[in-house]
Amino acid sequence: MEVTAIEQSVSEDGSINVRVKIAQKSDLQLNFQGAEQLPFLNDCVFLSLYIQSMQEGTDLTFPDKFPVSAMLVENLDKHQNIFTKWYNEHLHPIDVNVKTVTQDLEASGKVSLFSGGIDSYYTYVEKQRELSHVFLCIGMDIQLEEQKKIDLAVVQYKDFARKHNKKLLIATTNVRHVFPGAKLSTQHAALFTALVLAYGLETLYIPASHNIDELFPWGSHLLTDPLLSNGFTQVIHHGAVARTEKTAGIAENKDALDSIRICNSSEEFNCGECEKCLRTMFALAVLKKETDSLPLLQNKLQFLIKIKIYNDSQATFWQDNYQLAMKHQCFELAKYAKAIVRSYQWRQWIKQGISLLRNRA
Repeated sequence: MEVTAIEQSVSEDGSINVRVKIAQKSDLQLNFQGAEQLPFLNDCVFLSLYIQSMQEGTDLTFPDKFPVSAMLVENLDKHQNIFTKWYNEHLHPIDVNVKTVTQDLEASGKVSLFSGGIDSYYTYVEKQRELSHVFLCIGMDIQLEEQKKIDLAVVQYKDFARKHNKKLLIATTNVRHVFPGAKLSTQHAALFTALVLAYGLETLYIPASHNIDELFPWGSHLLTDPLLSNGFTQVIHHGAVARTEKTAGIAENKDALDSIRICNSSEEFNCGECEKCLRTMFALAVLKKETDSLPLLQNKLQFLIKIKIYNDSQATFWQDNYQLAMKHQCFELAKYAKAIVRSYQWRQWIKQGISLLRNRA
């Protein structure tokens, strides 16, 4: 993958527009709010394209006039070694052809990724005293076409940041349009981090997806997230505790509880019917907590029966829900979670059996 140009312009609202020209591909377009300049824009572009280049099996090339931080290139060599072992079926080793540079700048400001979900709220609550910024991305889990959800998220999180005396950074990317075949479960941590690196802050907290005893290959991981650092912004994987423990902590904070955003399946802020919404509603029902952001689980049980999960990540969340329900003696609810996990396990066993039979044939 060859980058031919990186162009910047300033919008009327003061935000910074970036157009990245890539040979034989559509332009990658980015917009950054909350900054007067982007001291590490080249690092941002480089990291945005790095894993996609591995997925396509093409070397990543930058013009010499767009140098990248030497530490980022060094770290990504280690990161690549891990990811190509984890994901050897769809990620391939690549060479990077880029001029490197070591910048001597003074860093300040600590930021956390902030989607409004359980993970991000937990990290915010835990680290709020030291955070100066929170970061919202548009174009990833909130997609560019979901204007209603975008408008609501921007208004809600601007209000949240103002109330808590934090600065809200908002970055928009069309990466899903440029690379519609991108495996986001592999790339998400790198893509979010890339956008934050552009601002040149001191520290970035990435809210963990999974508990410390659930560490399997995933796009965001305790082992690999720190390797996304560029020697200027330190990247920290935070909050590797059970999802239900995070939910319980957030449930004691009414402001956070009433503004959580879970859903990726609807233009609505939370649809209350998808797997992500239902897994959170389940935990809240066990904890006997209510929120203005989600309906009561008892009114959506028909959707709970129909849930199918498709990866180990989802299975760990429902196993966690099962254990929470059993702990609180919610045995009827526990049956739902157990059935969801068991259905997934049976389907995995059947797939493995079919694969073994094919290999023997």
